[in-house]
Amino acid sequence: MKYKDNPEKLLGAEKYMEMEGYDIRLAVQKMNDFLDTLGDATIALIYSNKDEYKNNNSREALFVRRIHIRHAIIDFNNCFDLLLQIPWFYYRAWQEFNPNGNFYNNKISEVIRNTDGWIEIAEKNCSYNRLKKFLGMKTEQNVLNFKKELIKFCNSHIYNENDPIVVRSIANKIKHNHSLKIKDLYEPYNLAIKVNGVKIYLKDLELGAKYGAEFYDEKTKKILGDIQINYFDDMEVSITYKGGEIFRGKDILREDSWYYLEDLYSKLVTYRDEIIDLYMDFYNLIKKNIEINPMFANDTIRKGPEIKLDKFFKGPDEEVN
Repeated sequence: MKYKDNPEKLLGAEKYMEMEGYDIRLAVQKMNDFLDTLGDATIALIYSNKDEYKNNNSREALFVRRIHIRHAIIDFNNCFDLLLQIPWFYYRAWQEFNPNGNFYNNKISEVIRNTDGWIEIAEKNCSYNRLKKFLGMKTEQNVLNFKKELIKFCNSHIYNENDPIVVRSIANKIKHNHSLKIKDLYEPYNLAIKVNGVKIYLKDLELGAKYGAEFYDEKTKKILGDIQINYFDDMEVSITYKGGEIFRGKDILREDSWYYLEDLYSKLVTYRDEIIDLYMDFYNLIKKNIEINPMFANDTIRKGPEIKLDKFFKGPDEEVN
């Protein structure tokens, strides 16, 4: 698959001029952080593509692709947070949440420029909703256009309750709830039963089964409850105690937390294209004010040599020419 080109990095932030009322070098630093992270995410995305592997349905290839798609999800999610910080610092948007600001809230830490640690506080104060509030105060049409595109991106990839695959949600699940679960790698339980002394594997015959049995305390022989097995394509085991407490099997399966690799890959390709467009919208909006310090006027962005990464990420049998 052909990918949209990564935007070109800028020089080191220290080599640019400042303008009163803005923090241009900090914005440039955030731009380069965004682009570095976008590059990391892009490499992971490339190696999660099935076309990179000769035996792309082998368990080994699926396992490697899972590792790369997981890294891509985390890095693309981080890209969004870094992108928010570009206008947050460029416009000093955090000022509106300080005392005497339009959106002051005493639960938000005050940011005082040129004091030790002020940048870290401003970073922590940055959020999508706060930036959206700030941008809504602006009157310039190009800034309002950027806000519109930012909202559109968020409604699709960050806070979308109608889409089962949302990058932000999956990244948060990986961080807080569970590992990345891939359907391509999951092997459903193949329940076997004996019929007239012959063992039958239900999945192989596309059969289902329901079975219930009581369980008891081995010492007292007192019946404690019952176990219900419901099998079709996979095994769901529910346990109910006599006292009424129920442990549902569907809570263990968590079918809503499993994803196909190809679905994730396609979503990330779209995410990448659109976050690059969003970045370029803001870069074009402010680039007139991104000027090189005259002391570094002769400096240029140096591109490193082309590096072939296949030997680091693939075995010799998997390299695709």
